[in-house]
Amino acid sequence: MRRILILALTLMMCCSALFGCDSVRQHDHDENNNEEQLANNESDNKKQGDDNTDPTIVIETPPDGYDYIFDSYDGLKQALFIPSAEKYSALRAEQQNYGEIYKSTLSAFASNDISLYVPQYNESCVELRNEEGYSNVSFMTCELYNLPWIWYHCKVDEYDLTVKISYLDVLDSEELSAAASYTDVLALIAPDAPSPSNYQQYSSYKTIYEEEIRLADGRSVTAMFSVLKDSSKVYVMFYLDGVLFSLYADNQLFSDAFWEAFNVALY
Repeated sequence: MRRILILALTLMMCCSALFGCDSVRQHDHDENNNEEQLANNESDNKKQGDDNTDPTIVIETPPDGYDYIFDSYDGLKQALFIPSAEKYSALRAEQQNYGEIYKSTLSAFASNDISLYVPQYNESCVELRNEEGYSNVSFMTCELYNLPWIWYHCKVDEYDLTVKISYLDVLDSEELSAAASYTDVLALIAPDAPSPSNYQQYSSYKTIYEEEIRLADGRSVTAMFSVLKDSSKVYVMFYLDGVLFSLYADNQLFSDAFWEAFNVALY
């Protein structure tokens, strides 16, 4: 009996080590609905049986991944910029396991080569969701396109809004510097990801199209709108100042009045 108990405990420990990072990620994806997780998965993988296109810029999958969570915008900023902050060391303790892009992103923050962007609404930081048991801010060391992403879990009026950002500047690529839109970036780093030219090959999307939007500060960007099947949720993705931005919410939120009030700004 003792031998069986030891074997059982060993198996449980192995499973915990194997699935630990995934369970952390699932914590937030469940809150943002199953279709968001499905769509994210499909963004990296073409339908089985289709030929894949080699990207111009190859982003390797890191050995491991982790999701760091924060209660506030300030908590994230301190962890990125202030060496004496509680989570500054935590973000860097195992960075060798999370890939070169994650390490480069942290280094760029520490040296002030990149700055922290946050979502704004009516010239103030967008209210975070503040729901018990769920994080307000997540820093994922590896997510969509194998890139590190910062997630802000927000509320605008009665709507949930997820705003994600990823810094491509750290790749130091002339091709990316010349990219004018989100779809231009995809053509370089993930040519098989869902886009206006190939969304029919994926099961999750009703349509994907591009449209120009004007942010509250007057800047215009060409955004990629991804409309999901059997869902009222929409992705709005754009590329600005070397940074990828992705918004995810009910399509009712993305009105003209919303874009007149919404902005992404330095914190």
